[in-house]
Amino acid sequence: MAGVANPSDQFLAHYGVPGMKWGRRKSTNNASASAMKTHTPFAKNPNQAPPRVKGATDIRPKHVNRMSDVELRNRINRIQMETQYKQLIEPKTAESKSKFQTGYDNFEKGHTAVKKIIAVGKTVQAIHKLYNSELVKDIRKMLTEEED
Repeated sequence: MAGVANPSDQFLAHYGVPGMKWGRRKSTNNASASAMKTHTPFAKNPNQAPPRVKGATDIRPKHVNRMSDVELRNRINRIQMETQYKQLIEPKTAESKSKFQTGYDNFEKGHTAVKKIIAVGKTVQAIHKLYNSELVKDIRKMLTEEED
């Protein structure tokens, strides 16, 4: 039986490293877990908003008497910058709204005009139908006979 190979030579088995999680790689350097790069909340999503900074961006403001000069100055600067930003942005959005609004207004005006024209047409059609009816023809004959 020299031609038959050992069955253990044809089978490859791998059981991984004990304690290793699937899909995770070992670090290439032998640094401990605490020395490795710490997780930051912005690593996955760079578009995520930064954390709130105390002071100028607090939701519940302090009373003015309890604020330092720096905190008060930061708040005033922030409020002024927000109002300037809104003033710069609003004209652009107001123009687009006004264009839409004027277009919609023109559509409404045209729609009401068409409804009025159709109503006038129906009235003219009804008058024409009445004028050519047998009853009105008989009334006209009677009126022309009385005049003669």
